[in-house]
Amino acid sequence: MVKNDKPRTPAPNLYRSVARNESLFIDMIDMGFIKPTGLMDRKVIPPRIREILILRTCVRTRNEYEFNLHICTISEIMGLALQEIEDIKNEHPNESLSDDGIFYQTGNGSWFEKKIVMDLDEQ
Repeated sequence: MVKNDKPRTPAPNLYRSVARNESLFIDMIDMGFIKPTGLMDRKVIPPRIREILILRTCVRTRNEYEFNLHICTISEIMGLALQEIEDIKNEHPNESLSDDGIFYQTGNGSWFEKKIVMDLDEQ
């Protein structure tokens, strides 16, 4: 097998510009150019559940920057209460998040994040 050392397609200049300029990002959201759910939202996952998954991914990967960016900009707009955002930080999420069908508790007491994988498999 031949290894391809070529870099992947570079990020569009728009992404780089927005990443380097927080006020531009906020202005683009305010103008409606970037919707609160992001540039790449294909409407497959409901916004609230999508935001929970993004925040849980940030917690599990210890990505504090992205987590804080989301809670400072769009988490509340996507329907998350401040207490829910705090609960998302925990290893074992609060039962209120299981109401969305995202988490369930296994027999040994651990939580499993499940719903989205099942939903996406059905589409």
